[in-house]
Amino acid sequence: MFATMQALAKSGHSIIFITHKLREVLAASDRISVMRQGRIVETMDNQGVTADQIASLMVGRSVLLRVAKETARPSQKKLLAVSALTALGERGEAAVNNLSFDIFEGEIVGLAGVQGNGQDELVECIAGLRHPVEGAIEICGRVAEGNPLSNRKAGLAYIPADRGGLGLSLLSPIWENMTVGHLDEFSRGPFIDNAKAKARSSELIKRFDVRGADLQKRSGALSGGNQQKVQIARELTRDAPLIIAEQPSQGVDIGAIEAIHRILVDMRDNGRGVFVISADLDEIFSISDRILVIYRGKIVASFLTSETNPEEVGRHMGGLDDAAPSAAQISKETADVR
Repeated sequence: MFATMQALAKSGHSIIFITHKLREVLAASDRISVMRQGRIVETMDNQGVTADQIASLMVGRSVLLRVAKETARPSQKKLLAVSALTALGERGEAAVNNLSFDIFEGEIVGLAGVQGNGQDELVECIAGLRHPVEGAIEICGRVAEGNPLSNRKAGLAYIPADRGGLGLSLLSPIWENMTVGHLDEFSRGPFIDNAKAKARSSELIKRFDVRGADLQKRSGALSGGNQQKVQIARELTRDAPLIIAEQPSQGVDIGAIEAIHRILVDMRDNGRGVFVISADLDEIFSISDRILVIYRGKIVASFLTSETNPEEVGRHMGGLDDAAPSAAQISKETADVR
């Protein structure tokens, strides 16, 4: 795509390229304009400009593009155990193919892969939205019963990539979306204490910087990034030992990405297990302690993040070396982290 844009520019065309991915900005542009809160705050030639400078202009303050974190110290306690899982895709193919891995208390595991290699089907199985053909899933020591409610009760918090279809009720007010799943905190017998629920929602709106939000506003009236903040605020404030974060920073501004990553790392440090599924390798490397690579429905590589690089992970994502690691190899990587 970049080569095509460069060829068009050389032939006399002008191109406006809009993205929040800073590496793409620096790779593709001759001039850079930065917007913040609806205004152009600066325009500059792309010479000697750094990602840190652009990020600061976007947010209005210094931003950490990669959060600082201590080395993970996972315990022996399994929060997620996936064993020999097979699940069919929409066309009847084995989208998830005899796949096994574990996630332990106190670690972040990232799943890297080109979109369409079984990530969606795998996450749907774990969340209880798709029934596997074979294999088993255990959440916090309990065999998953294959429905979202029981899996949440077992200890799962889930941030889906499809926020409009799965994560939110777009026709409902923001305060209802922020409190669904937490209703036991706001109940008095058979009744919901709406005032208490709204007070909690107001607190989360401020904490997660949900812009353009008021309590009665329909969630569908928010921008995509702010819708993402609503579901993240709801899920990450649940007392759930296991967190699945699917594309957690999609459509979110860079300042909010920093905050989301910081929260996920803090949760890991407090003993949660976090499973991050992302198409953005920068995100995977920023927060993961271990990286699993999925290709054609199989885990084809397992790395300690500190012992690999994006090029090596990218080769496995593309199937250039798709010899799947054994269960013993994956267990060794896990033991090395611990």
